[in-house]
Amino acid sequence: MICSGEALPAELARRFAEVLPGTDLHNLYGPTEATIDVTWHPCGPADRTVPIG
Repeated sequence: MICSGEALPAELARRFAEVLPGTDLHNLYGPTEATIDVTWHPCGPADRTVPIG
C-alpha cells in the first residue's frame, strides 16, 4: 500500500499491520504543488514514529 499526503500517524501504521498482515505499507512524501513523491519509508508495526518518507 502506498500512502502519500498528510502525516501518517504511527498508530495508524500499526493498525494497518494488524488488519492487513503481510501487506507492505510505504509512506511517501513530495511537494504539495505537484503529484511528485521524492522520498519513501517502508512502515513496520514496531515503528514508534513514521518519517516523512
